[in-house]
Amino acid sequence: GLIDDVNCYTDATCNPCERRRNFAGPDPQAEWFSLGYDTGFESIRLEVPKVIDGVEYQYAYVDSNKYVDGIYQRNIYDGIQYSYSVVAYDIGVMAADTIFSNGQLQITTIEDPGEWSQISPYQNLENAKGTTVFDVNFISIVPGYRPDVSTPLDMVTVVPNPYIVGSMMNETEYLSKVRFTRIPAKCTINIYTISGEFVIKLTHNDEEDGNLFWDLRTINNQEVSPGLYLFAVKDENSGESHVGKFAIVR
Repeated sequence: GLIDDVNCYTDATCNPCERRRNFAGPDPQAEWFSLGYDTGFESIRLEVPKVIDGVEYQYAYVDSNKYVDGIYQRNIYDGIQYSYSVVAYDIGVMAADTIFSNGQLQITTIEDPGEWSQISPYQNLENAKGTTVFDVNFISIVPGYRPDVSTPLDMVTVVPNPYIVGSMMNETEYLSKVRFTRIPAKCTINIYTISGEFVIKLTHNDEEDGNLFWDLRTINNQEVSPGLYLFAVKDENSGESHVGKFAIVR
């Protein structure tokens, strides 16, 4: 295409110009924060757009553990809460290039058609990164698994195990909880003390979520004591059962 200047290109398919800039490495407005690499959007484009609550989404970012050049890279841990924020960057409003002609000062910068740089130039612009769940571009989630009939019951686990009461993991001052993960879509979980005393029965029926939280309270709504516990999970569809154990540490 026609080169207008070093950073601006114009051709028949790009009107009026495409500014060939990327954002990578340290955040220009917060150098201690890394922007990572400019990989574009093609790597996260959905082959078939997905509609959720009436909104069509064309892109999806999936954070997962994977093999890279034969080396297993663990990016996420089951049961640990992660927060994500989507941030948009723009080239900003550059300082104007001016010339003095016929007694008048004229702006010649093609990147400033509205003469905004006369007010205040910016090398780049970015929206807020988001810091709380009240920001629309911020979300906190706990990774887990979807129900899978091919997953054997002995893969059902408790996260975290052991549960340390003072850890405050994914909880508030008034809420303690552990999570049963990789459970079948429809199942029951009975929890017992190591001596066989019945604690509580949990039920699960969800085709999309293979996780179930327990607030560490008994059938009588009493907080459980530290110790070793047994759980018996039964797949209501296949009738299969599995017994596992977990610990609660004060």
